[in-house]
Amino acid sequence: PQVLIIMGGLNDIRGGSDADAVIKNLEAIRDKCLANDITPVFCTLTSMNPELIHKRGITLTDKDWREAREKINFWIMRTPYFIDVAPALTDDKGYLRADLTPDGLHPALRGKKIIGEAVAAYLTKNF
Repeated sequence: PQVLIIMGGLNDIRGGSDADAVIKNLEAIRDKCLANDITPVFCTLTSMNPELIHKRGITLTDKDWREAREKINFWIMRTPYFIDVAPALTDDKGYLRADLTPDGLHPALRGKKIIGEAVAAYLTKNF
């Protein structure tokens, strides 16, 4: 591929990985892309919805997940190519919108559509 869309790390911080470890992994993906003449385009990490996560019986290991997410997104938004998809999926509490997720962690079809439209608009404008 000429361009690779990369969105990852939220499951890692939900499970307790620290932001620096996630950033290190994203840097490795970026470096592999660049070594192979592929442009890496990162998407910001969406929020989570702890209330829904708890209702679904999923363990939210890291109580400081917001800080970790913010640190990762700060890194992402300093890369040359990124798409800030998170705001469109976030409610007024700063959580992943309940109407866009079945489990509080992963976007459902409507959430994926919002992300897809943002990606398509970005690619059309920049590539």
